[in-house]
Amino acid sequence: MPISRMRVVGLLFFLVLGLVLGAQPPAVAQTGAASITGLLTDQSGAAAPGATVTATNQATSVEYTAVSNDAGNYTVTSVPVGTYVVKAALSGFKTATTKPIELEAKQIARLDFKLQVGSLEDTVEVTAEAPVLQTESATVGEVISGTTVNSLPLNGRNTGQLALLLPGVVT
Repeated sequence: MPISRMRVVGLLFFLVLGLVLGAQPPAVAQTGAASITGLLTDQSGAAAPGATVTATNQATSVEYTAVSNDAGNYTVTSVPVGTYVVKAALSGFKTATTKPIELEAKQIARLDFKLQVGSLEDTVEVTAEAPVLQTESATVGEVISGTTVNSLPLNGRNTGQLALLLPGVVT
């Protein structure tokens, strides 16, 4: 009798172990994409819903767009690393444009626009003294240039050692 009880306990143990391990969510691949988020308001500070925000890559001219919600918030997601000019347009308002901004891996850039009443042909350039700060997330991302990779002495050309150049990485 004791042997069959041990078999049942062992079988239950492995069954529970299999259920616990099988219930884990699959690992999701990490991407180096950034995103741009912000708030669109008019001159009085009221939300500007339905405005189209377009981020244009300066190197490839590829555009990434988003539309502001009822609260005036927008988010342009999955934006590859690069330099972008961001425009906000809404019928009855002047188009607002930023200077080129540099997006890095995993960065969440915040750009708020204050739209001015005007015709569709008018364009307002938004200039900011402070650099774009990543305030939405505490993640750290870094891009290692090809020049850096070629100029560093890597033991056996093990590119995994390049991670040691990044802040917060320890062995």
